[in-house]
Amino acid sequence: GSTVLLSGTVGLVLANPQGSEIWRSGQLSGGVTSASLTDSGNFVIRARNSSPLWETFGNPTDTILPSQTLGRGIILSSRRSESDFSKGRFRLILQGDGNLVLTTVNLPTEQVNGAYYAAGTNSATDPGTQLAFDYI
Repeated sequence: GSTVLLSGTVGLVLANPQGSEIWRSGQLSGGVTSASLTDSGNFVIRARNSSPLWETFGNPTDTILPSQTLGRGIILSSRRSESDFSKGRFRLILQGDGNLVLTTVNLPTEQVNGAYYAAGTNSATDPGTQLAFDYI
């Protein structure tokens, strides 16, 4: 019973069966002309000139797929439970300094605790620039 609306003025909007908005991509500027799901699982909304306006791989939530990358500052969050897709207690982030860090979060305050795990990928000579889920 949920609905998805794609509009050039509103963006991509997900509404629950009662019609209440539960998520939105944000306003898309540039004139939406098409949307497609690629073979890799990336949902891409394109402008008139075919350039991407918004894509799921650039806006991850609780899942990363093969061939997807996470750049610096992008946060991957666990979901609260199997049926509750709101942000959960665990966050994975490639920090601005290049260090890949797993943290826990106090709910419902969203207070971030110290690093639960830090990969140490923030060396001065070779800092991390992206996390890639690669095929092996």
